[in-house]
Amino acid sequence: MSELSSIFITTSEQTDTINSDVEESDNIYIFDNDDEFIDFIPSPSIYENEVQDIDSLSKCFEQRYNNYLMFFMGSLKDACQATFSPTIIQERRPILVYIYHDDNQFRKKFYETIFYSSTIINYLNVNYIVWPYEITTKSNRYTLTKIWEETFSTQFFDNFSIEQCPLLIGIMRLFEHKIDGNVTSEYQFKSLVKSNSLTRTQMTVNRENLLNELDIFKEECDKNEQDLSFSFVKKTGLCWKIILEISQYLSLNDAISAFSIDILSLLNNYQSKFQLSNPFNPFIKMIFRKIKSEQIVSLAFTTSQLWLDTELTFLSNFNKVTSIILHNSSYTNQISEYINCFPNLTHLSLYYDDKINYYILNEVLIQVRQQIKRFEIHCPEIVYTDDDGIDQLKKRQMVTARIKFFLLDVGRYPSTSTNSHLQHYKSWFFMPLADLMKKMPNIQHIHIISNKYNIEYFFDDDQWKLVLNRCSQLKKITLQVL
Repeated sequence: MSELSSIFITTSEQTDTINSDVEESDNIYIFDNDDEFIDFIPSPSIYENEVQDIDSLSKCFEQRYNNYLMFFMGSLKDACQATFSPTIIQERRPILVYIYHDDNQFRKKFYETIFYSSTIINYLNVNYIVWPYEITTKSNRYTLTKIWEETFSTQFFDNFSIEQCPLLIGIMRLFEHKIDGNVTSEYQFKSLVKSNSLTRTQMTVNRENLLNELDIFKEECDKNEQDLSFSFVKKTGLCWKIILEISQYLSLNDAISAFSIDILSLLNNYQSKFQLSNPFNPFIKMIFRKIKSEQIVSLAFTTSQLWLDTELTFLSNFNKVTSIILHNSSYTNQISEYINCFPNLTHLSLYYDDKINYYILNEVLIQVRQQIKRFEIHCPEIVYTDDDGIDQLKKRQMVTARIKFFLLDVGRYPSTSTNSHLQHYKSWFFMPLADLMKKMPNIQHIHIISNKYNIEYFFDDDQWKLVLNRCSQLKKITLQVL
């Protein structure tokens, strides 16, 4: 499950509310001993449906409090339809699913944090639809998994265990689309609290940070509903043929964001090829069944990590991929995994926000030398690791990569040297790049993108002669200044 990100800005009024929340006056009811607390909780039962569970828990709250948390009295599917159906966007609310286990060690602490706080209860009653479910019995746990699959067409959380209770899950819509004239919604869910910790920050739950977390998710849901209400097609009046042309320059993720989920049927009808960004995003897994894997020819990864075997198996579904884009990837061994996953891979693009070591790029060349024909590097600079190891580094395994086209883009980054050091710095800037190009003897076209501050670094005749001597098939050199 992917982690959503947002910025929470607290107003002075909100701050006063949050600070007052931790005072004793906010407590609605405090049990004097554990026995009284146990009597408050409904005993675990096997429910024929989720409504019986909710009704039992709701009656307990009604008996104890004048101000109590109001639960949605219906199925989870009904809750999704009810909360997102209002035509007025401001009336739509996210769903908060509360999963609890009667024997969990954090049960009493969690009840004290949430259900004794008038501030949190009032906030939830106004801003959320709360749907609870008890999983103390094995039968109820099984029922929950079935409810989840029927509602969201996906499995409940991977590796879920009862030790993660109490569990708070926020649900918002991802997108909507029409099927036979009926509007159908797809949903995105995210764990907010597991056990006694916030999922996002791993902080121990208290009233203040829980309220903060709930507000963050609510803001994300509100923004998402605003985005869903905007129709690029209706606003611009463009025909779908022009939209199809525009979508060819976007990733599938961006195309859906711009033109709605309806773009999928258009892409399918025309058998269009496209790129996917972050294929492990739950959103992508959700729409994967709606697209043909052979239409995906490019994948972009904005995070750097090593994949599990299950994740690599999922990637192997994209068997027509010819291009991979990696951002800030420091795992050179990962390249060989992509080679194995994508036998048709011929184009590799690496993006770095900071300087990149020559050693890492050399290791990449070793792994891609037989398969990659087009190689791109986008970074501020290529540097050696240290002065003493340069000679040994150059001698390490002479790569004979089959790359035909090489692009280096340093034009979108500021200069890393002052003019006073330009002459000394010039050779050190270009030397590692020249050494890298010399390991591509089959190269035919070199394309360098620079800005006006860096362009002089590439005017090194001696280094270019060494490249030309090594790369006998080189036919074209392009220097582009932004």
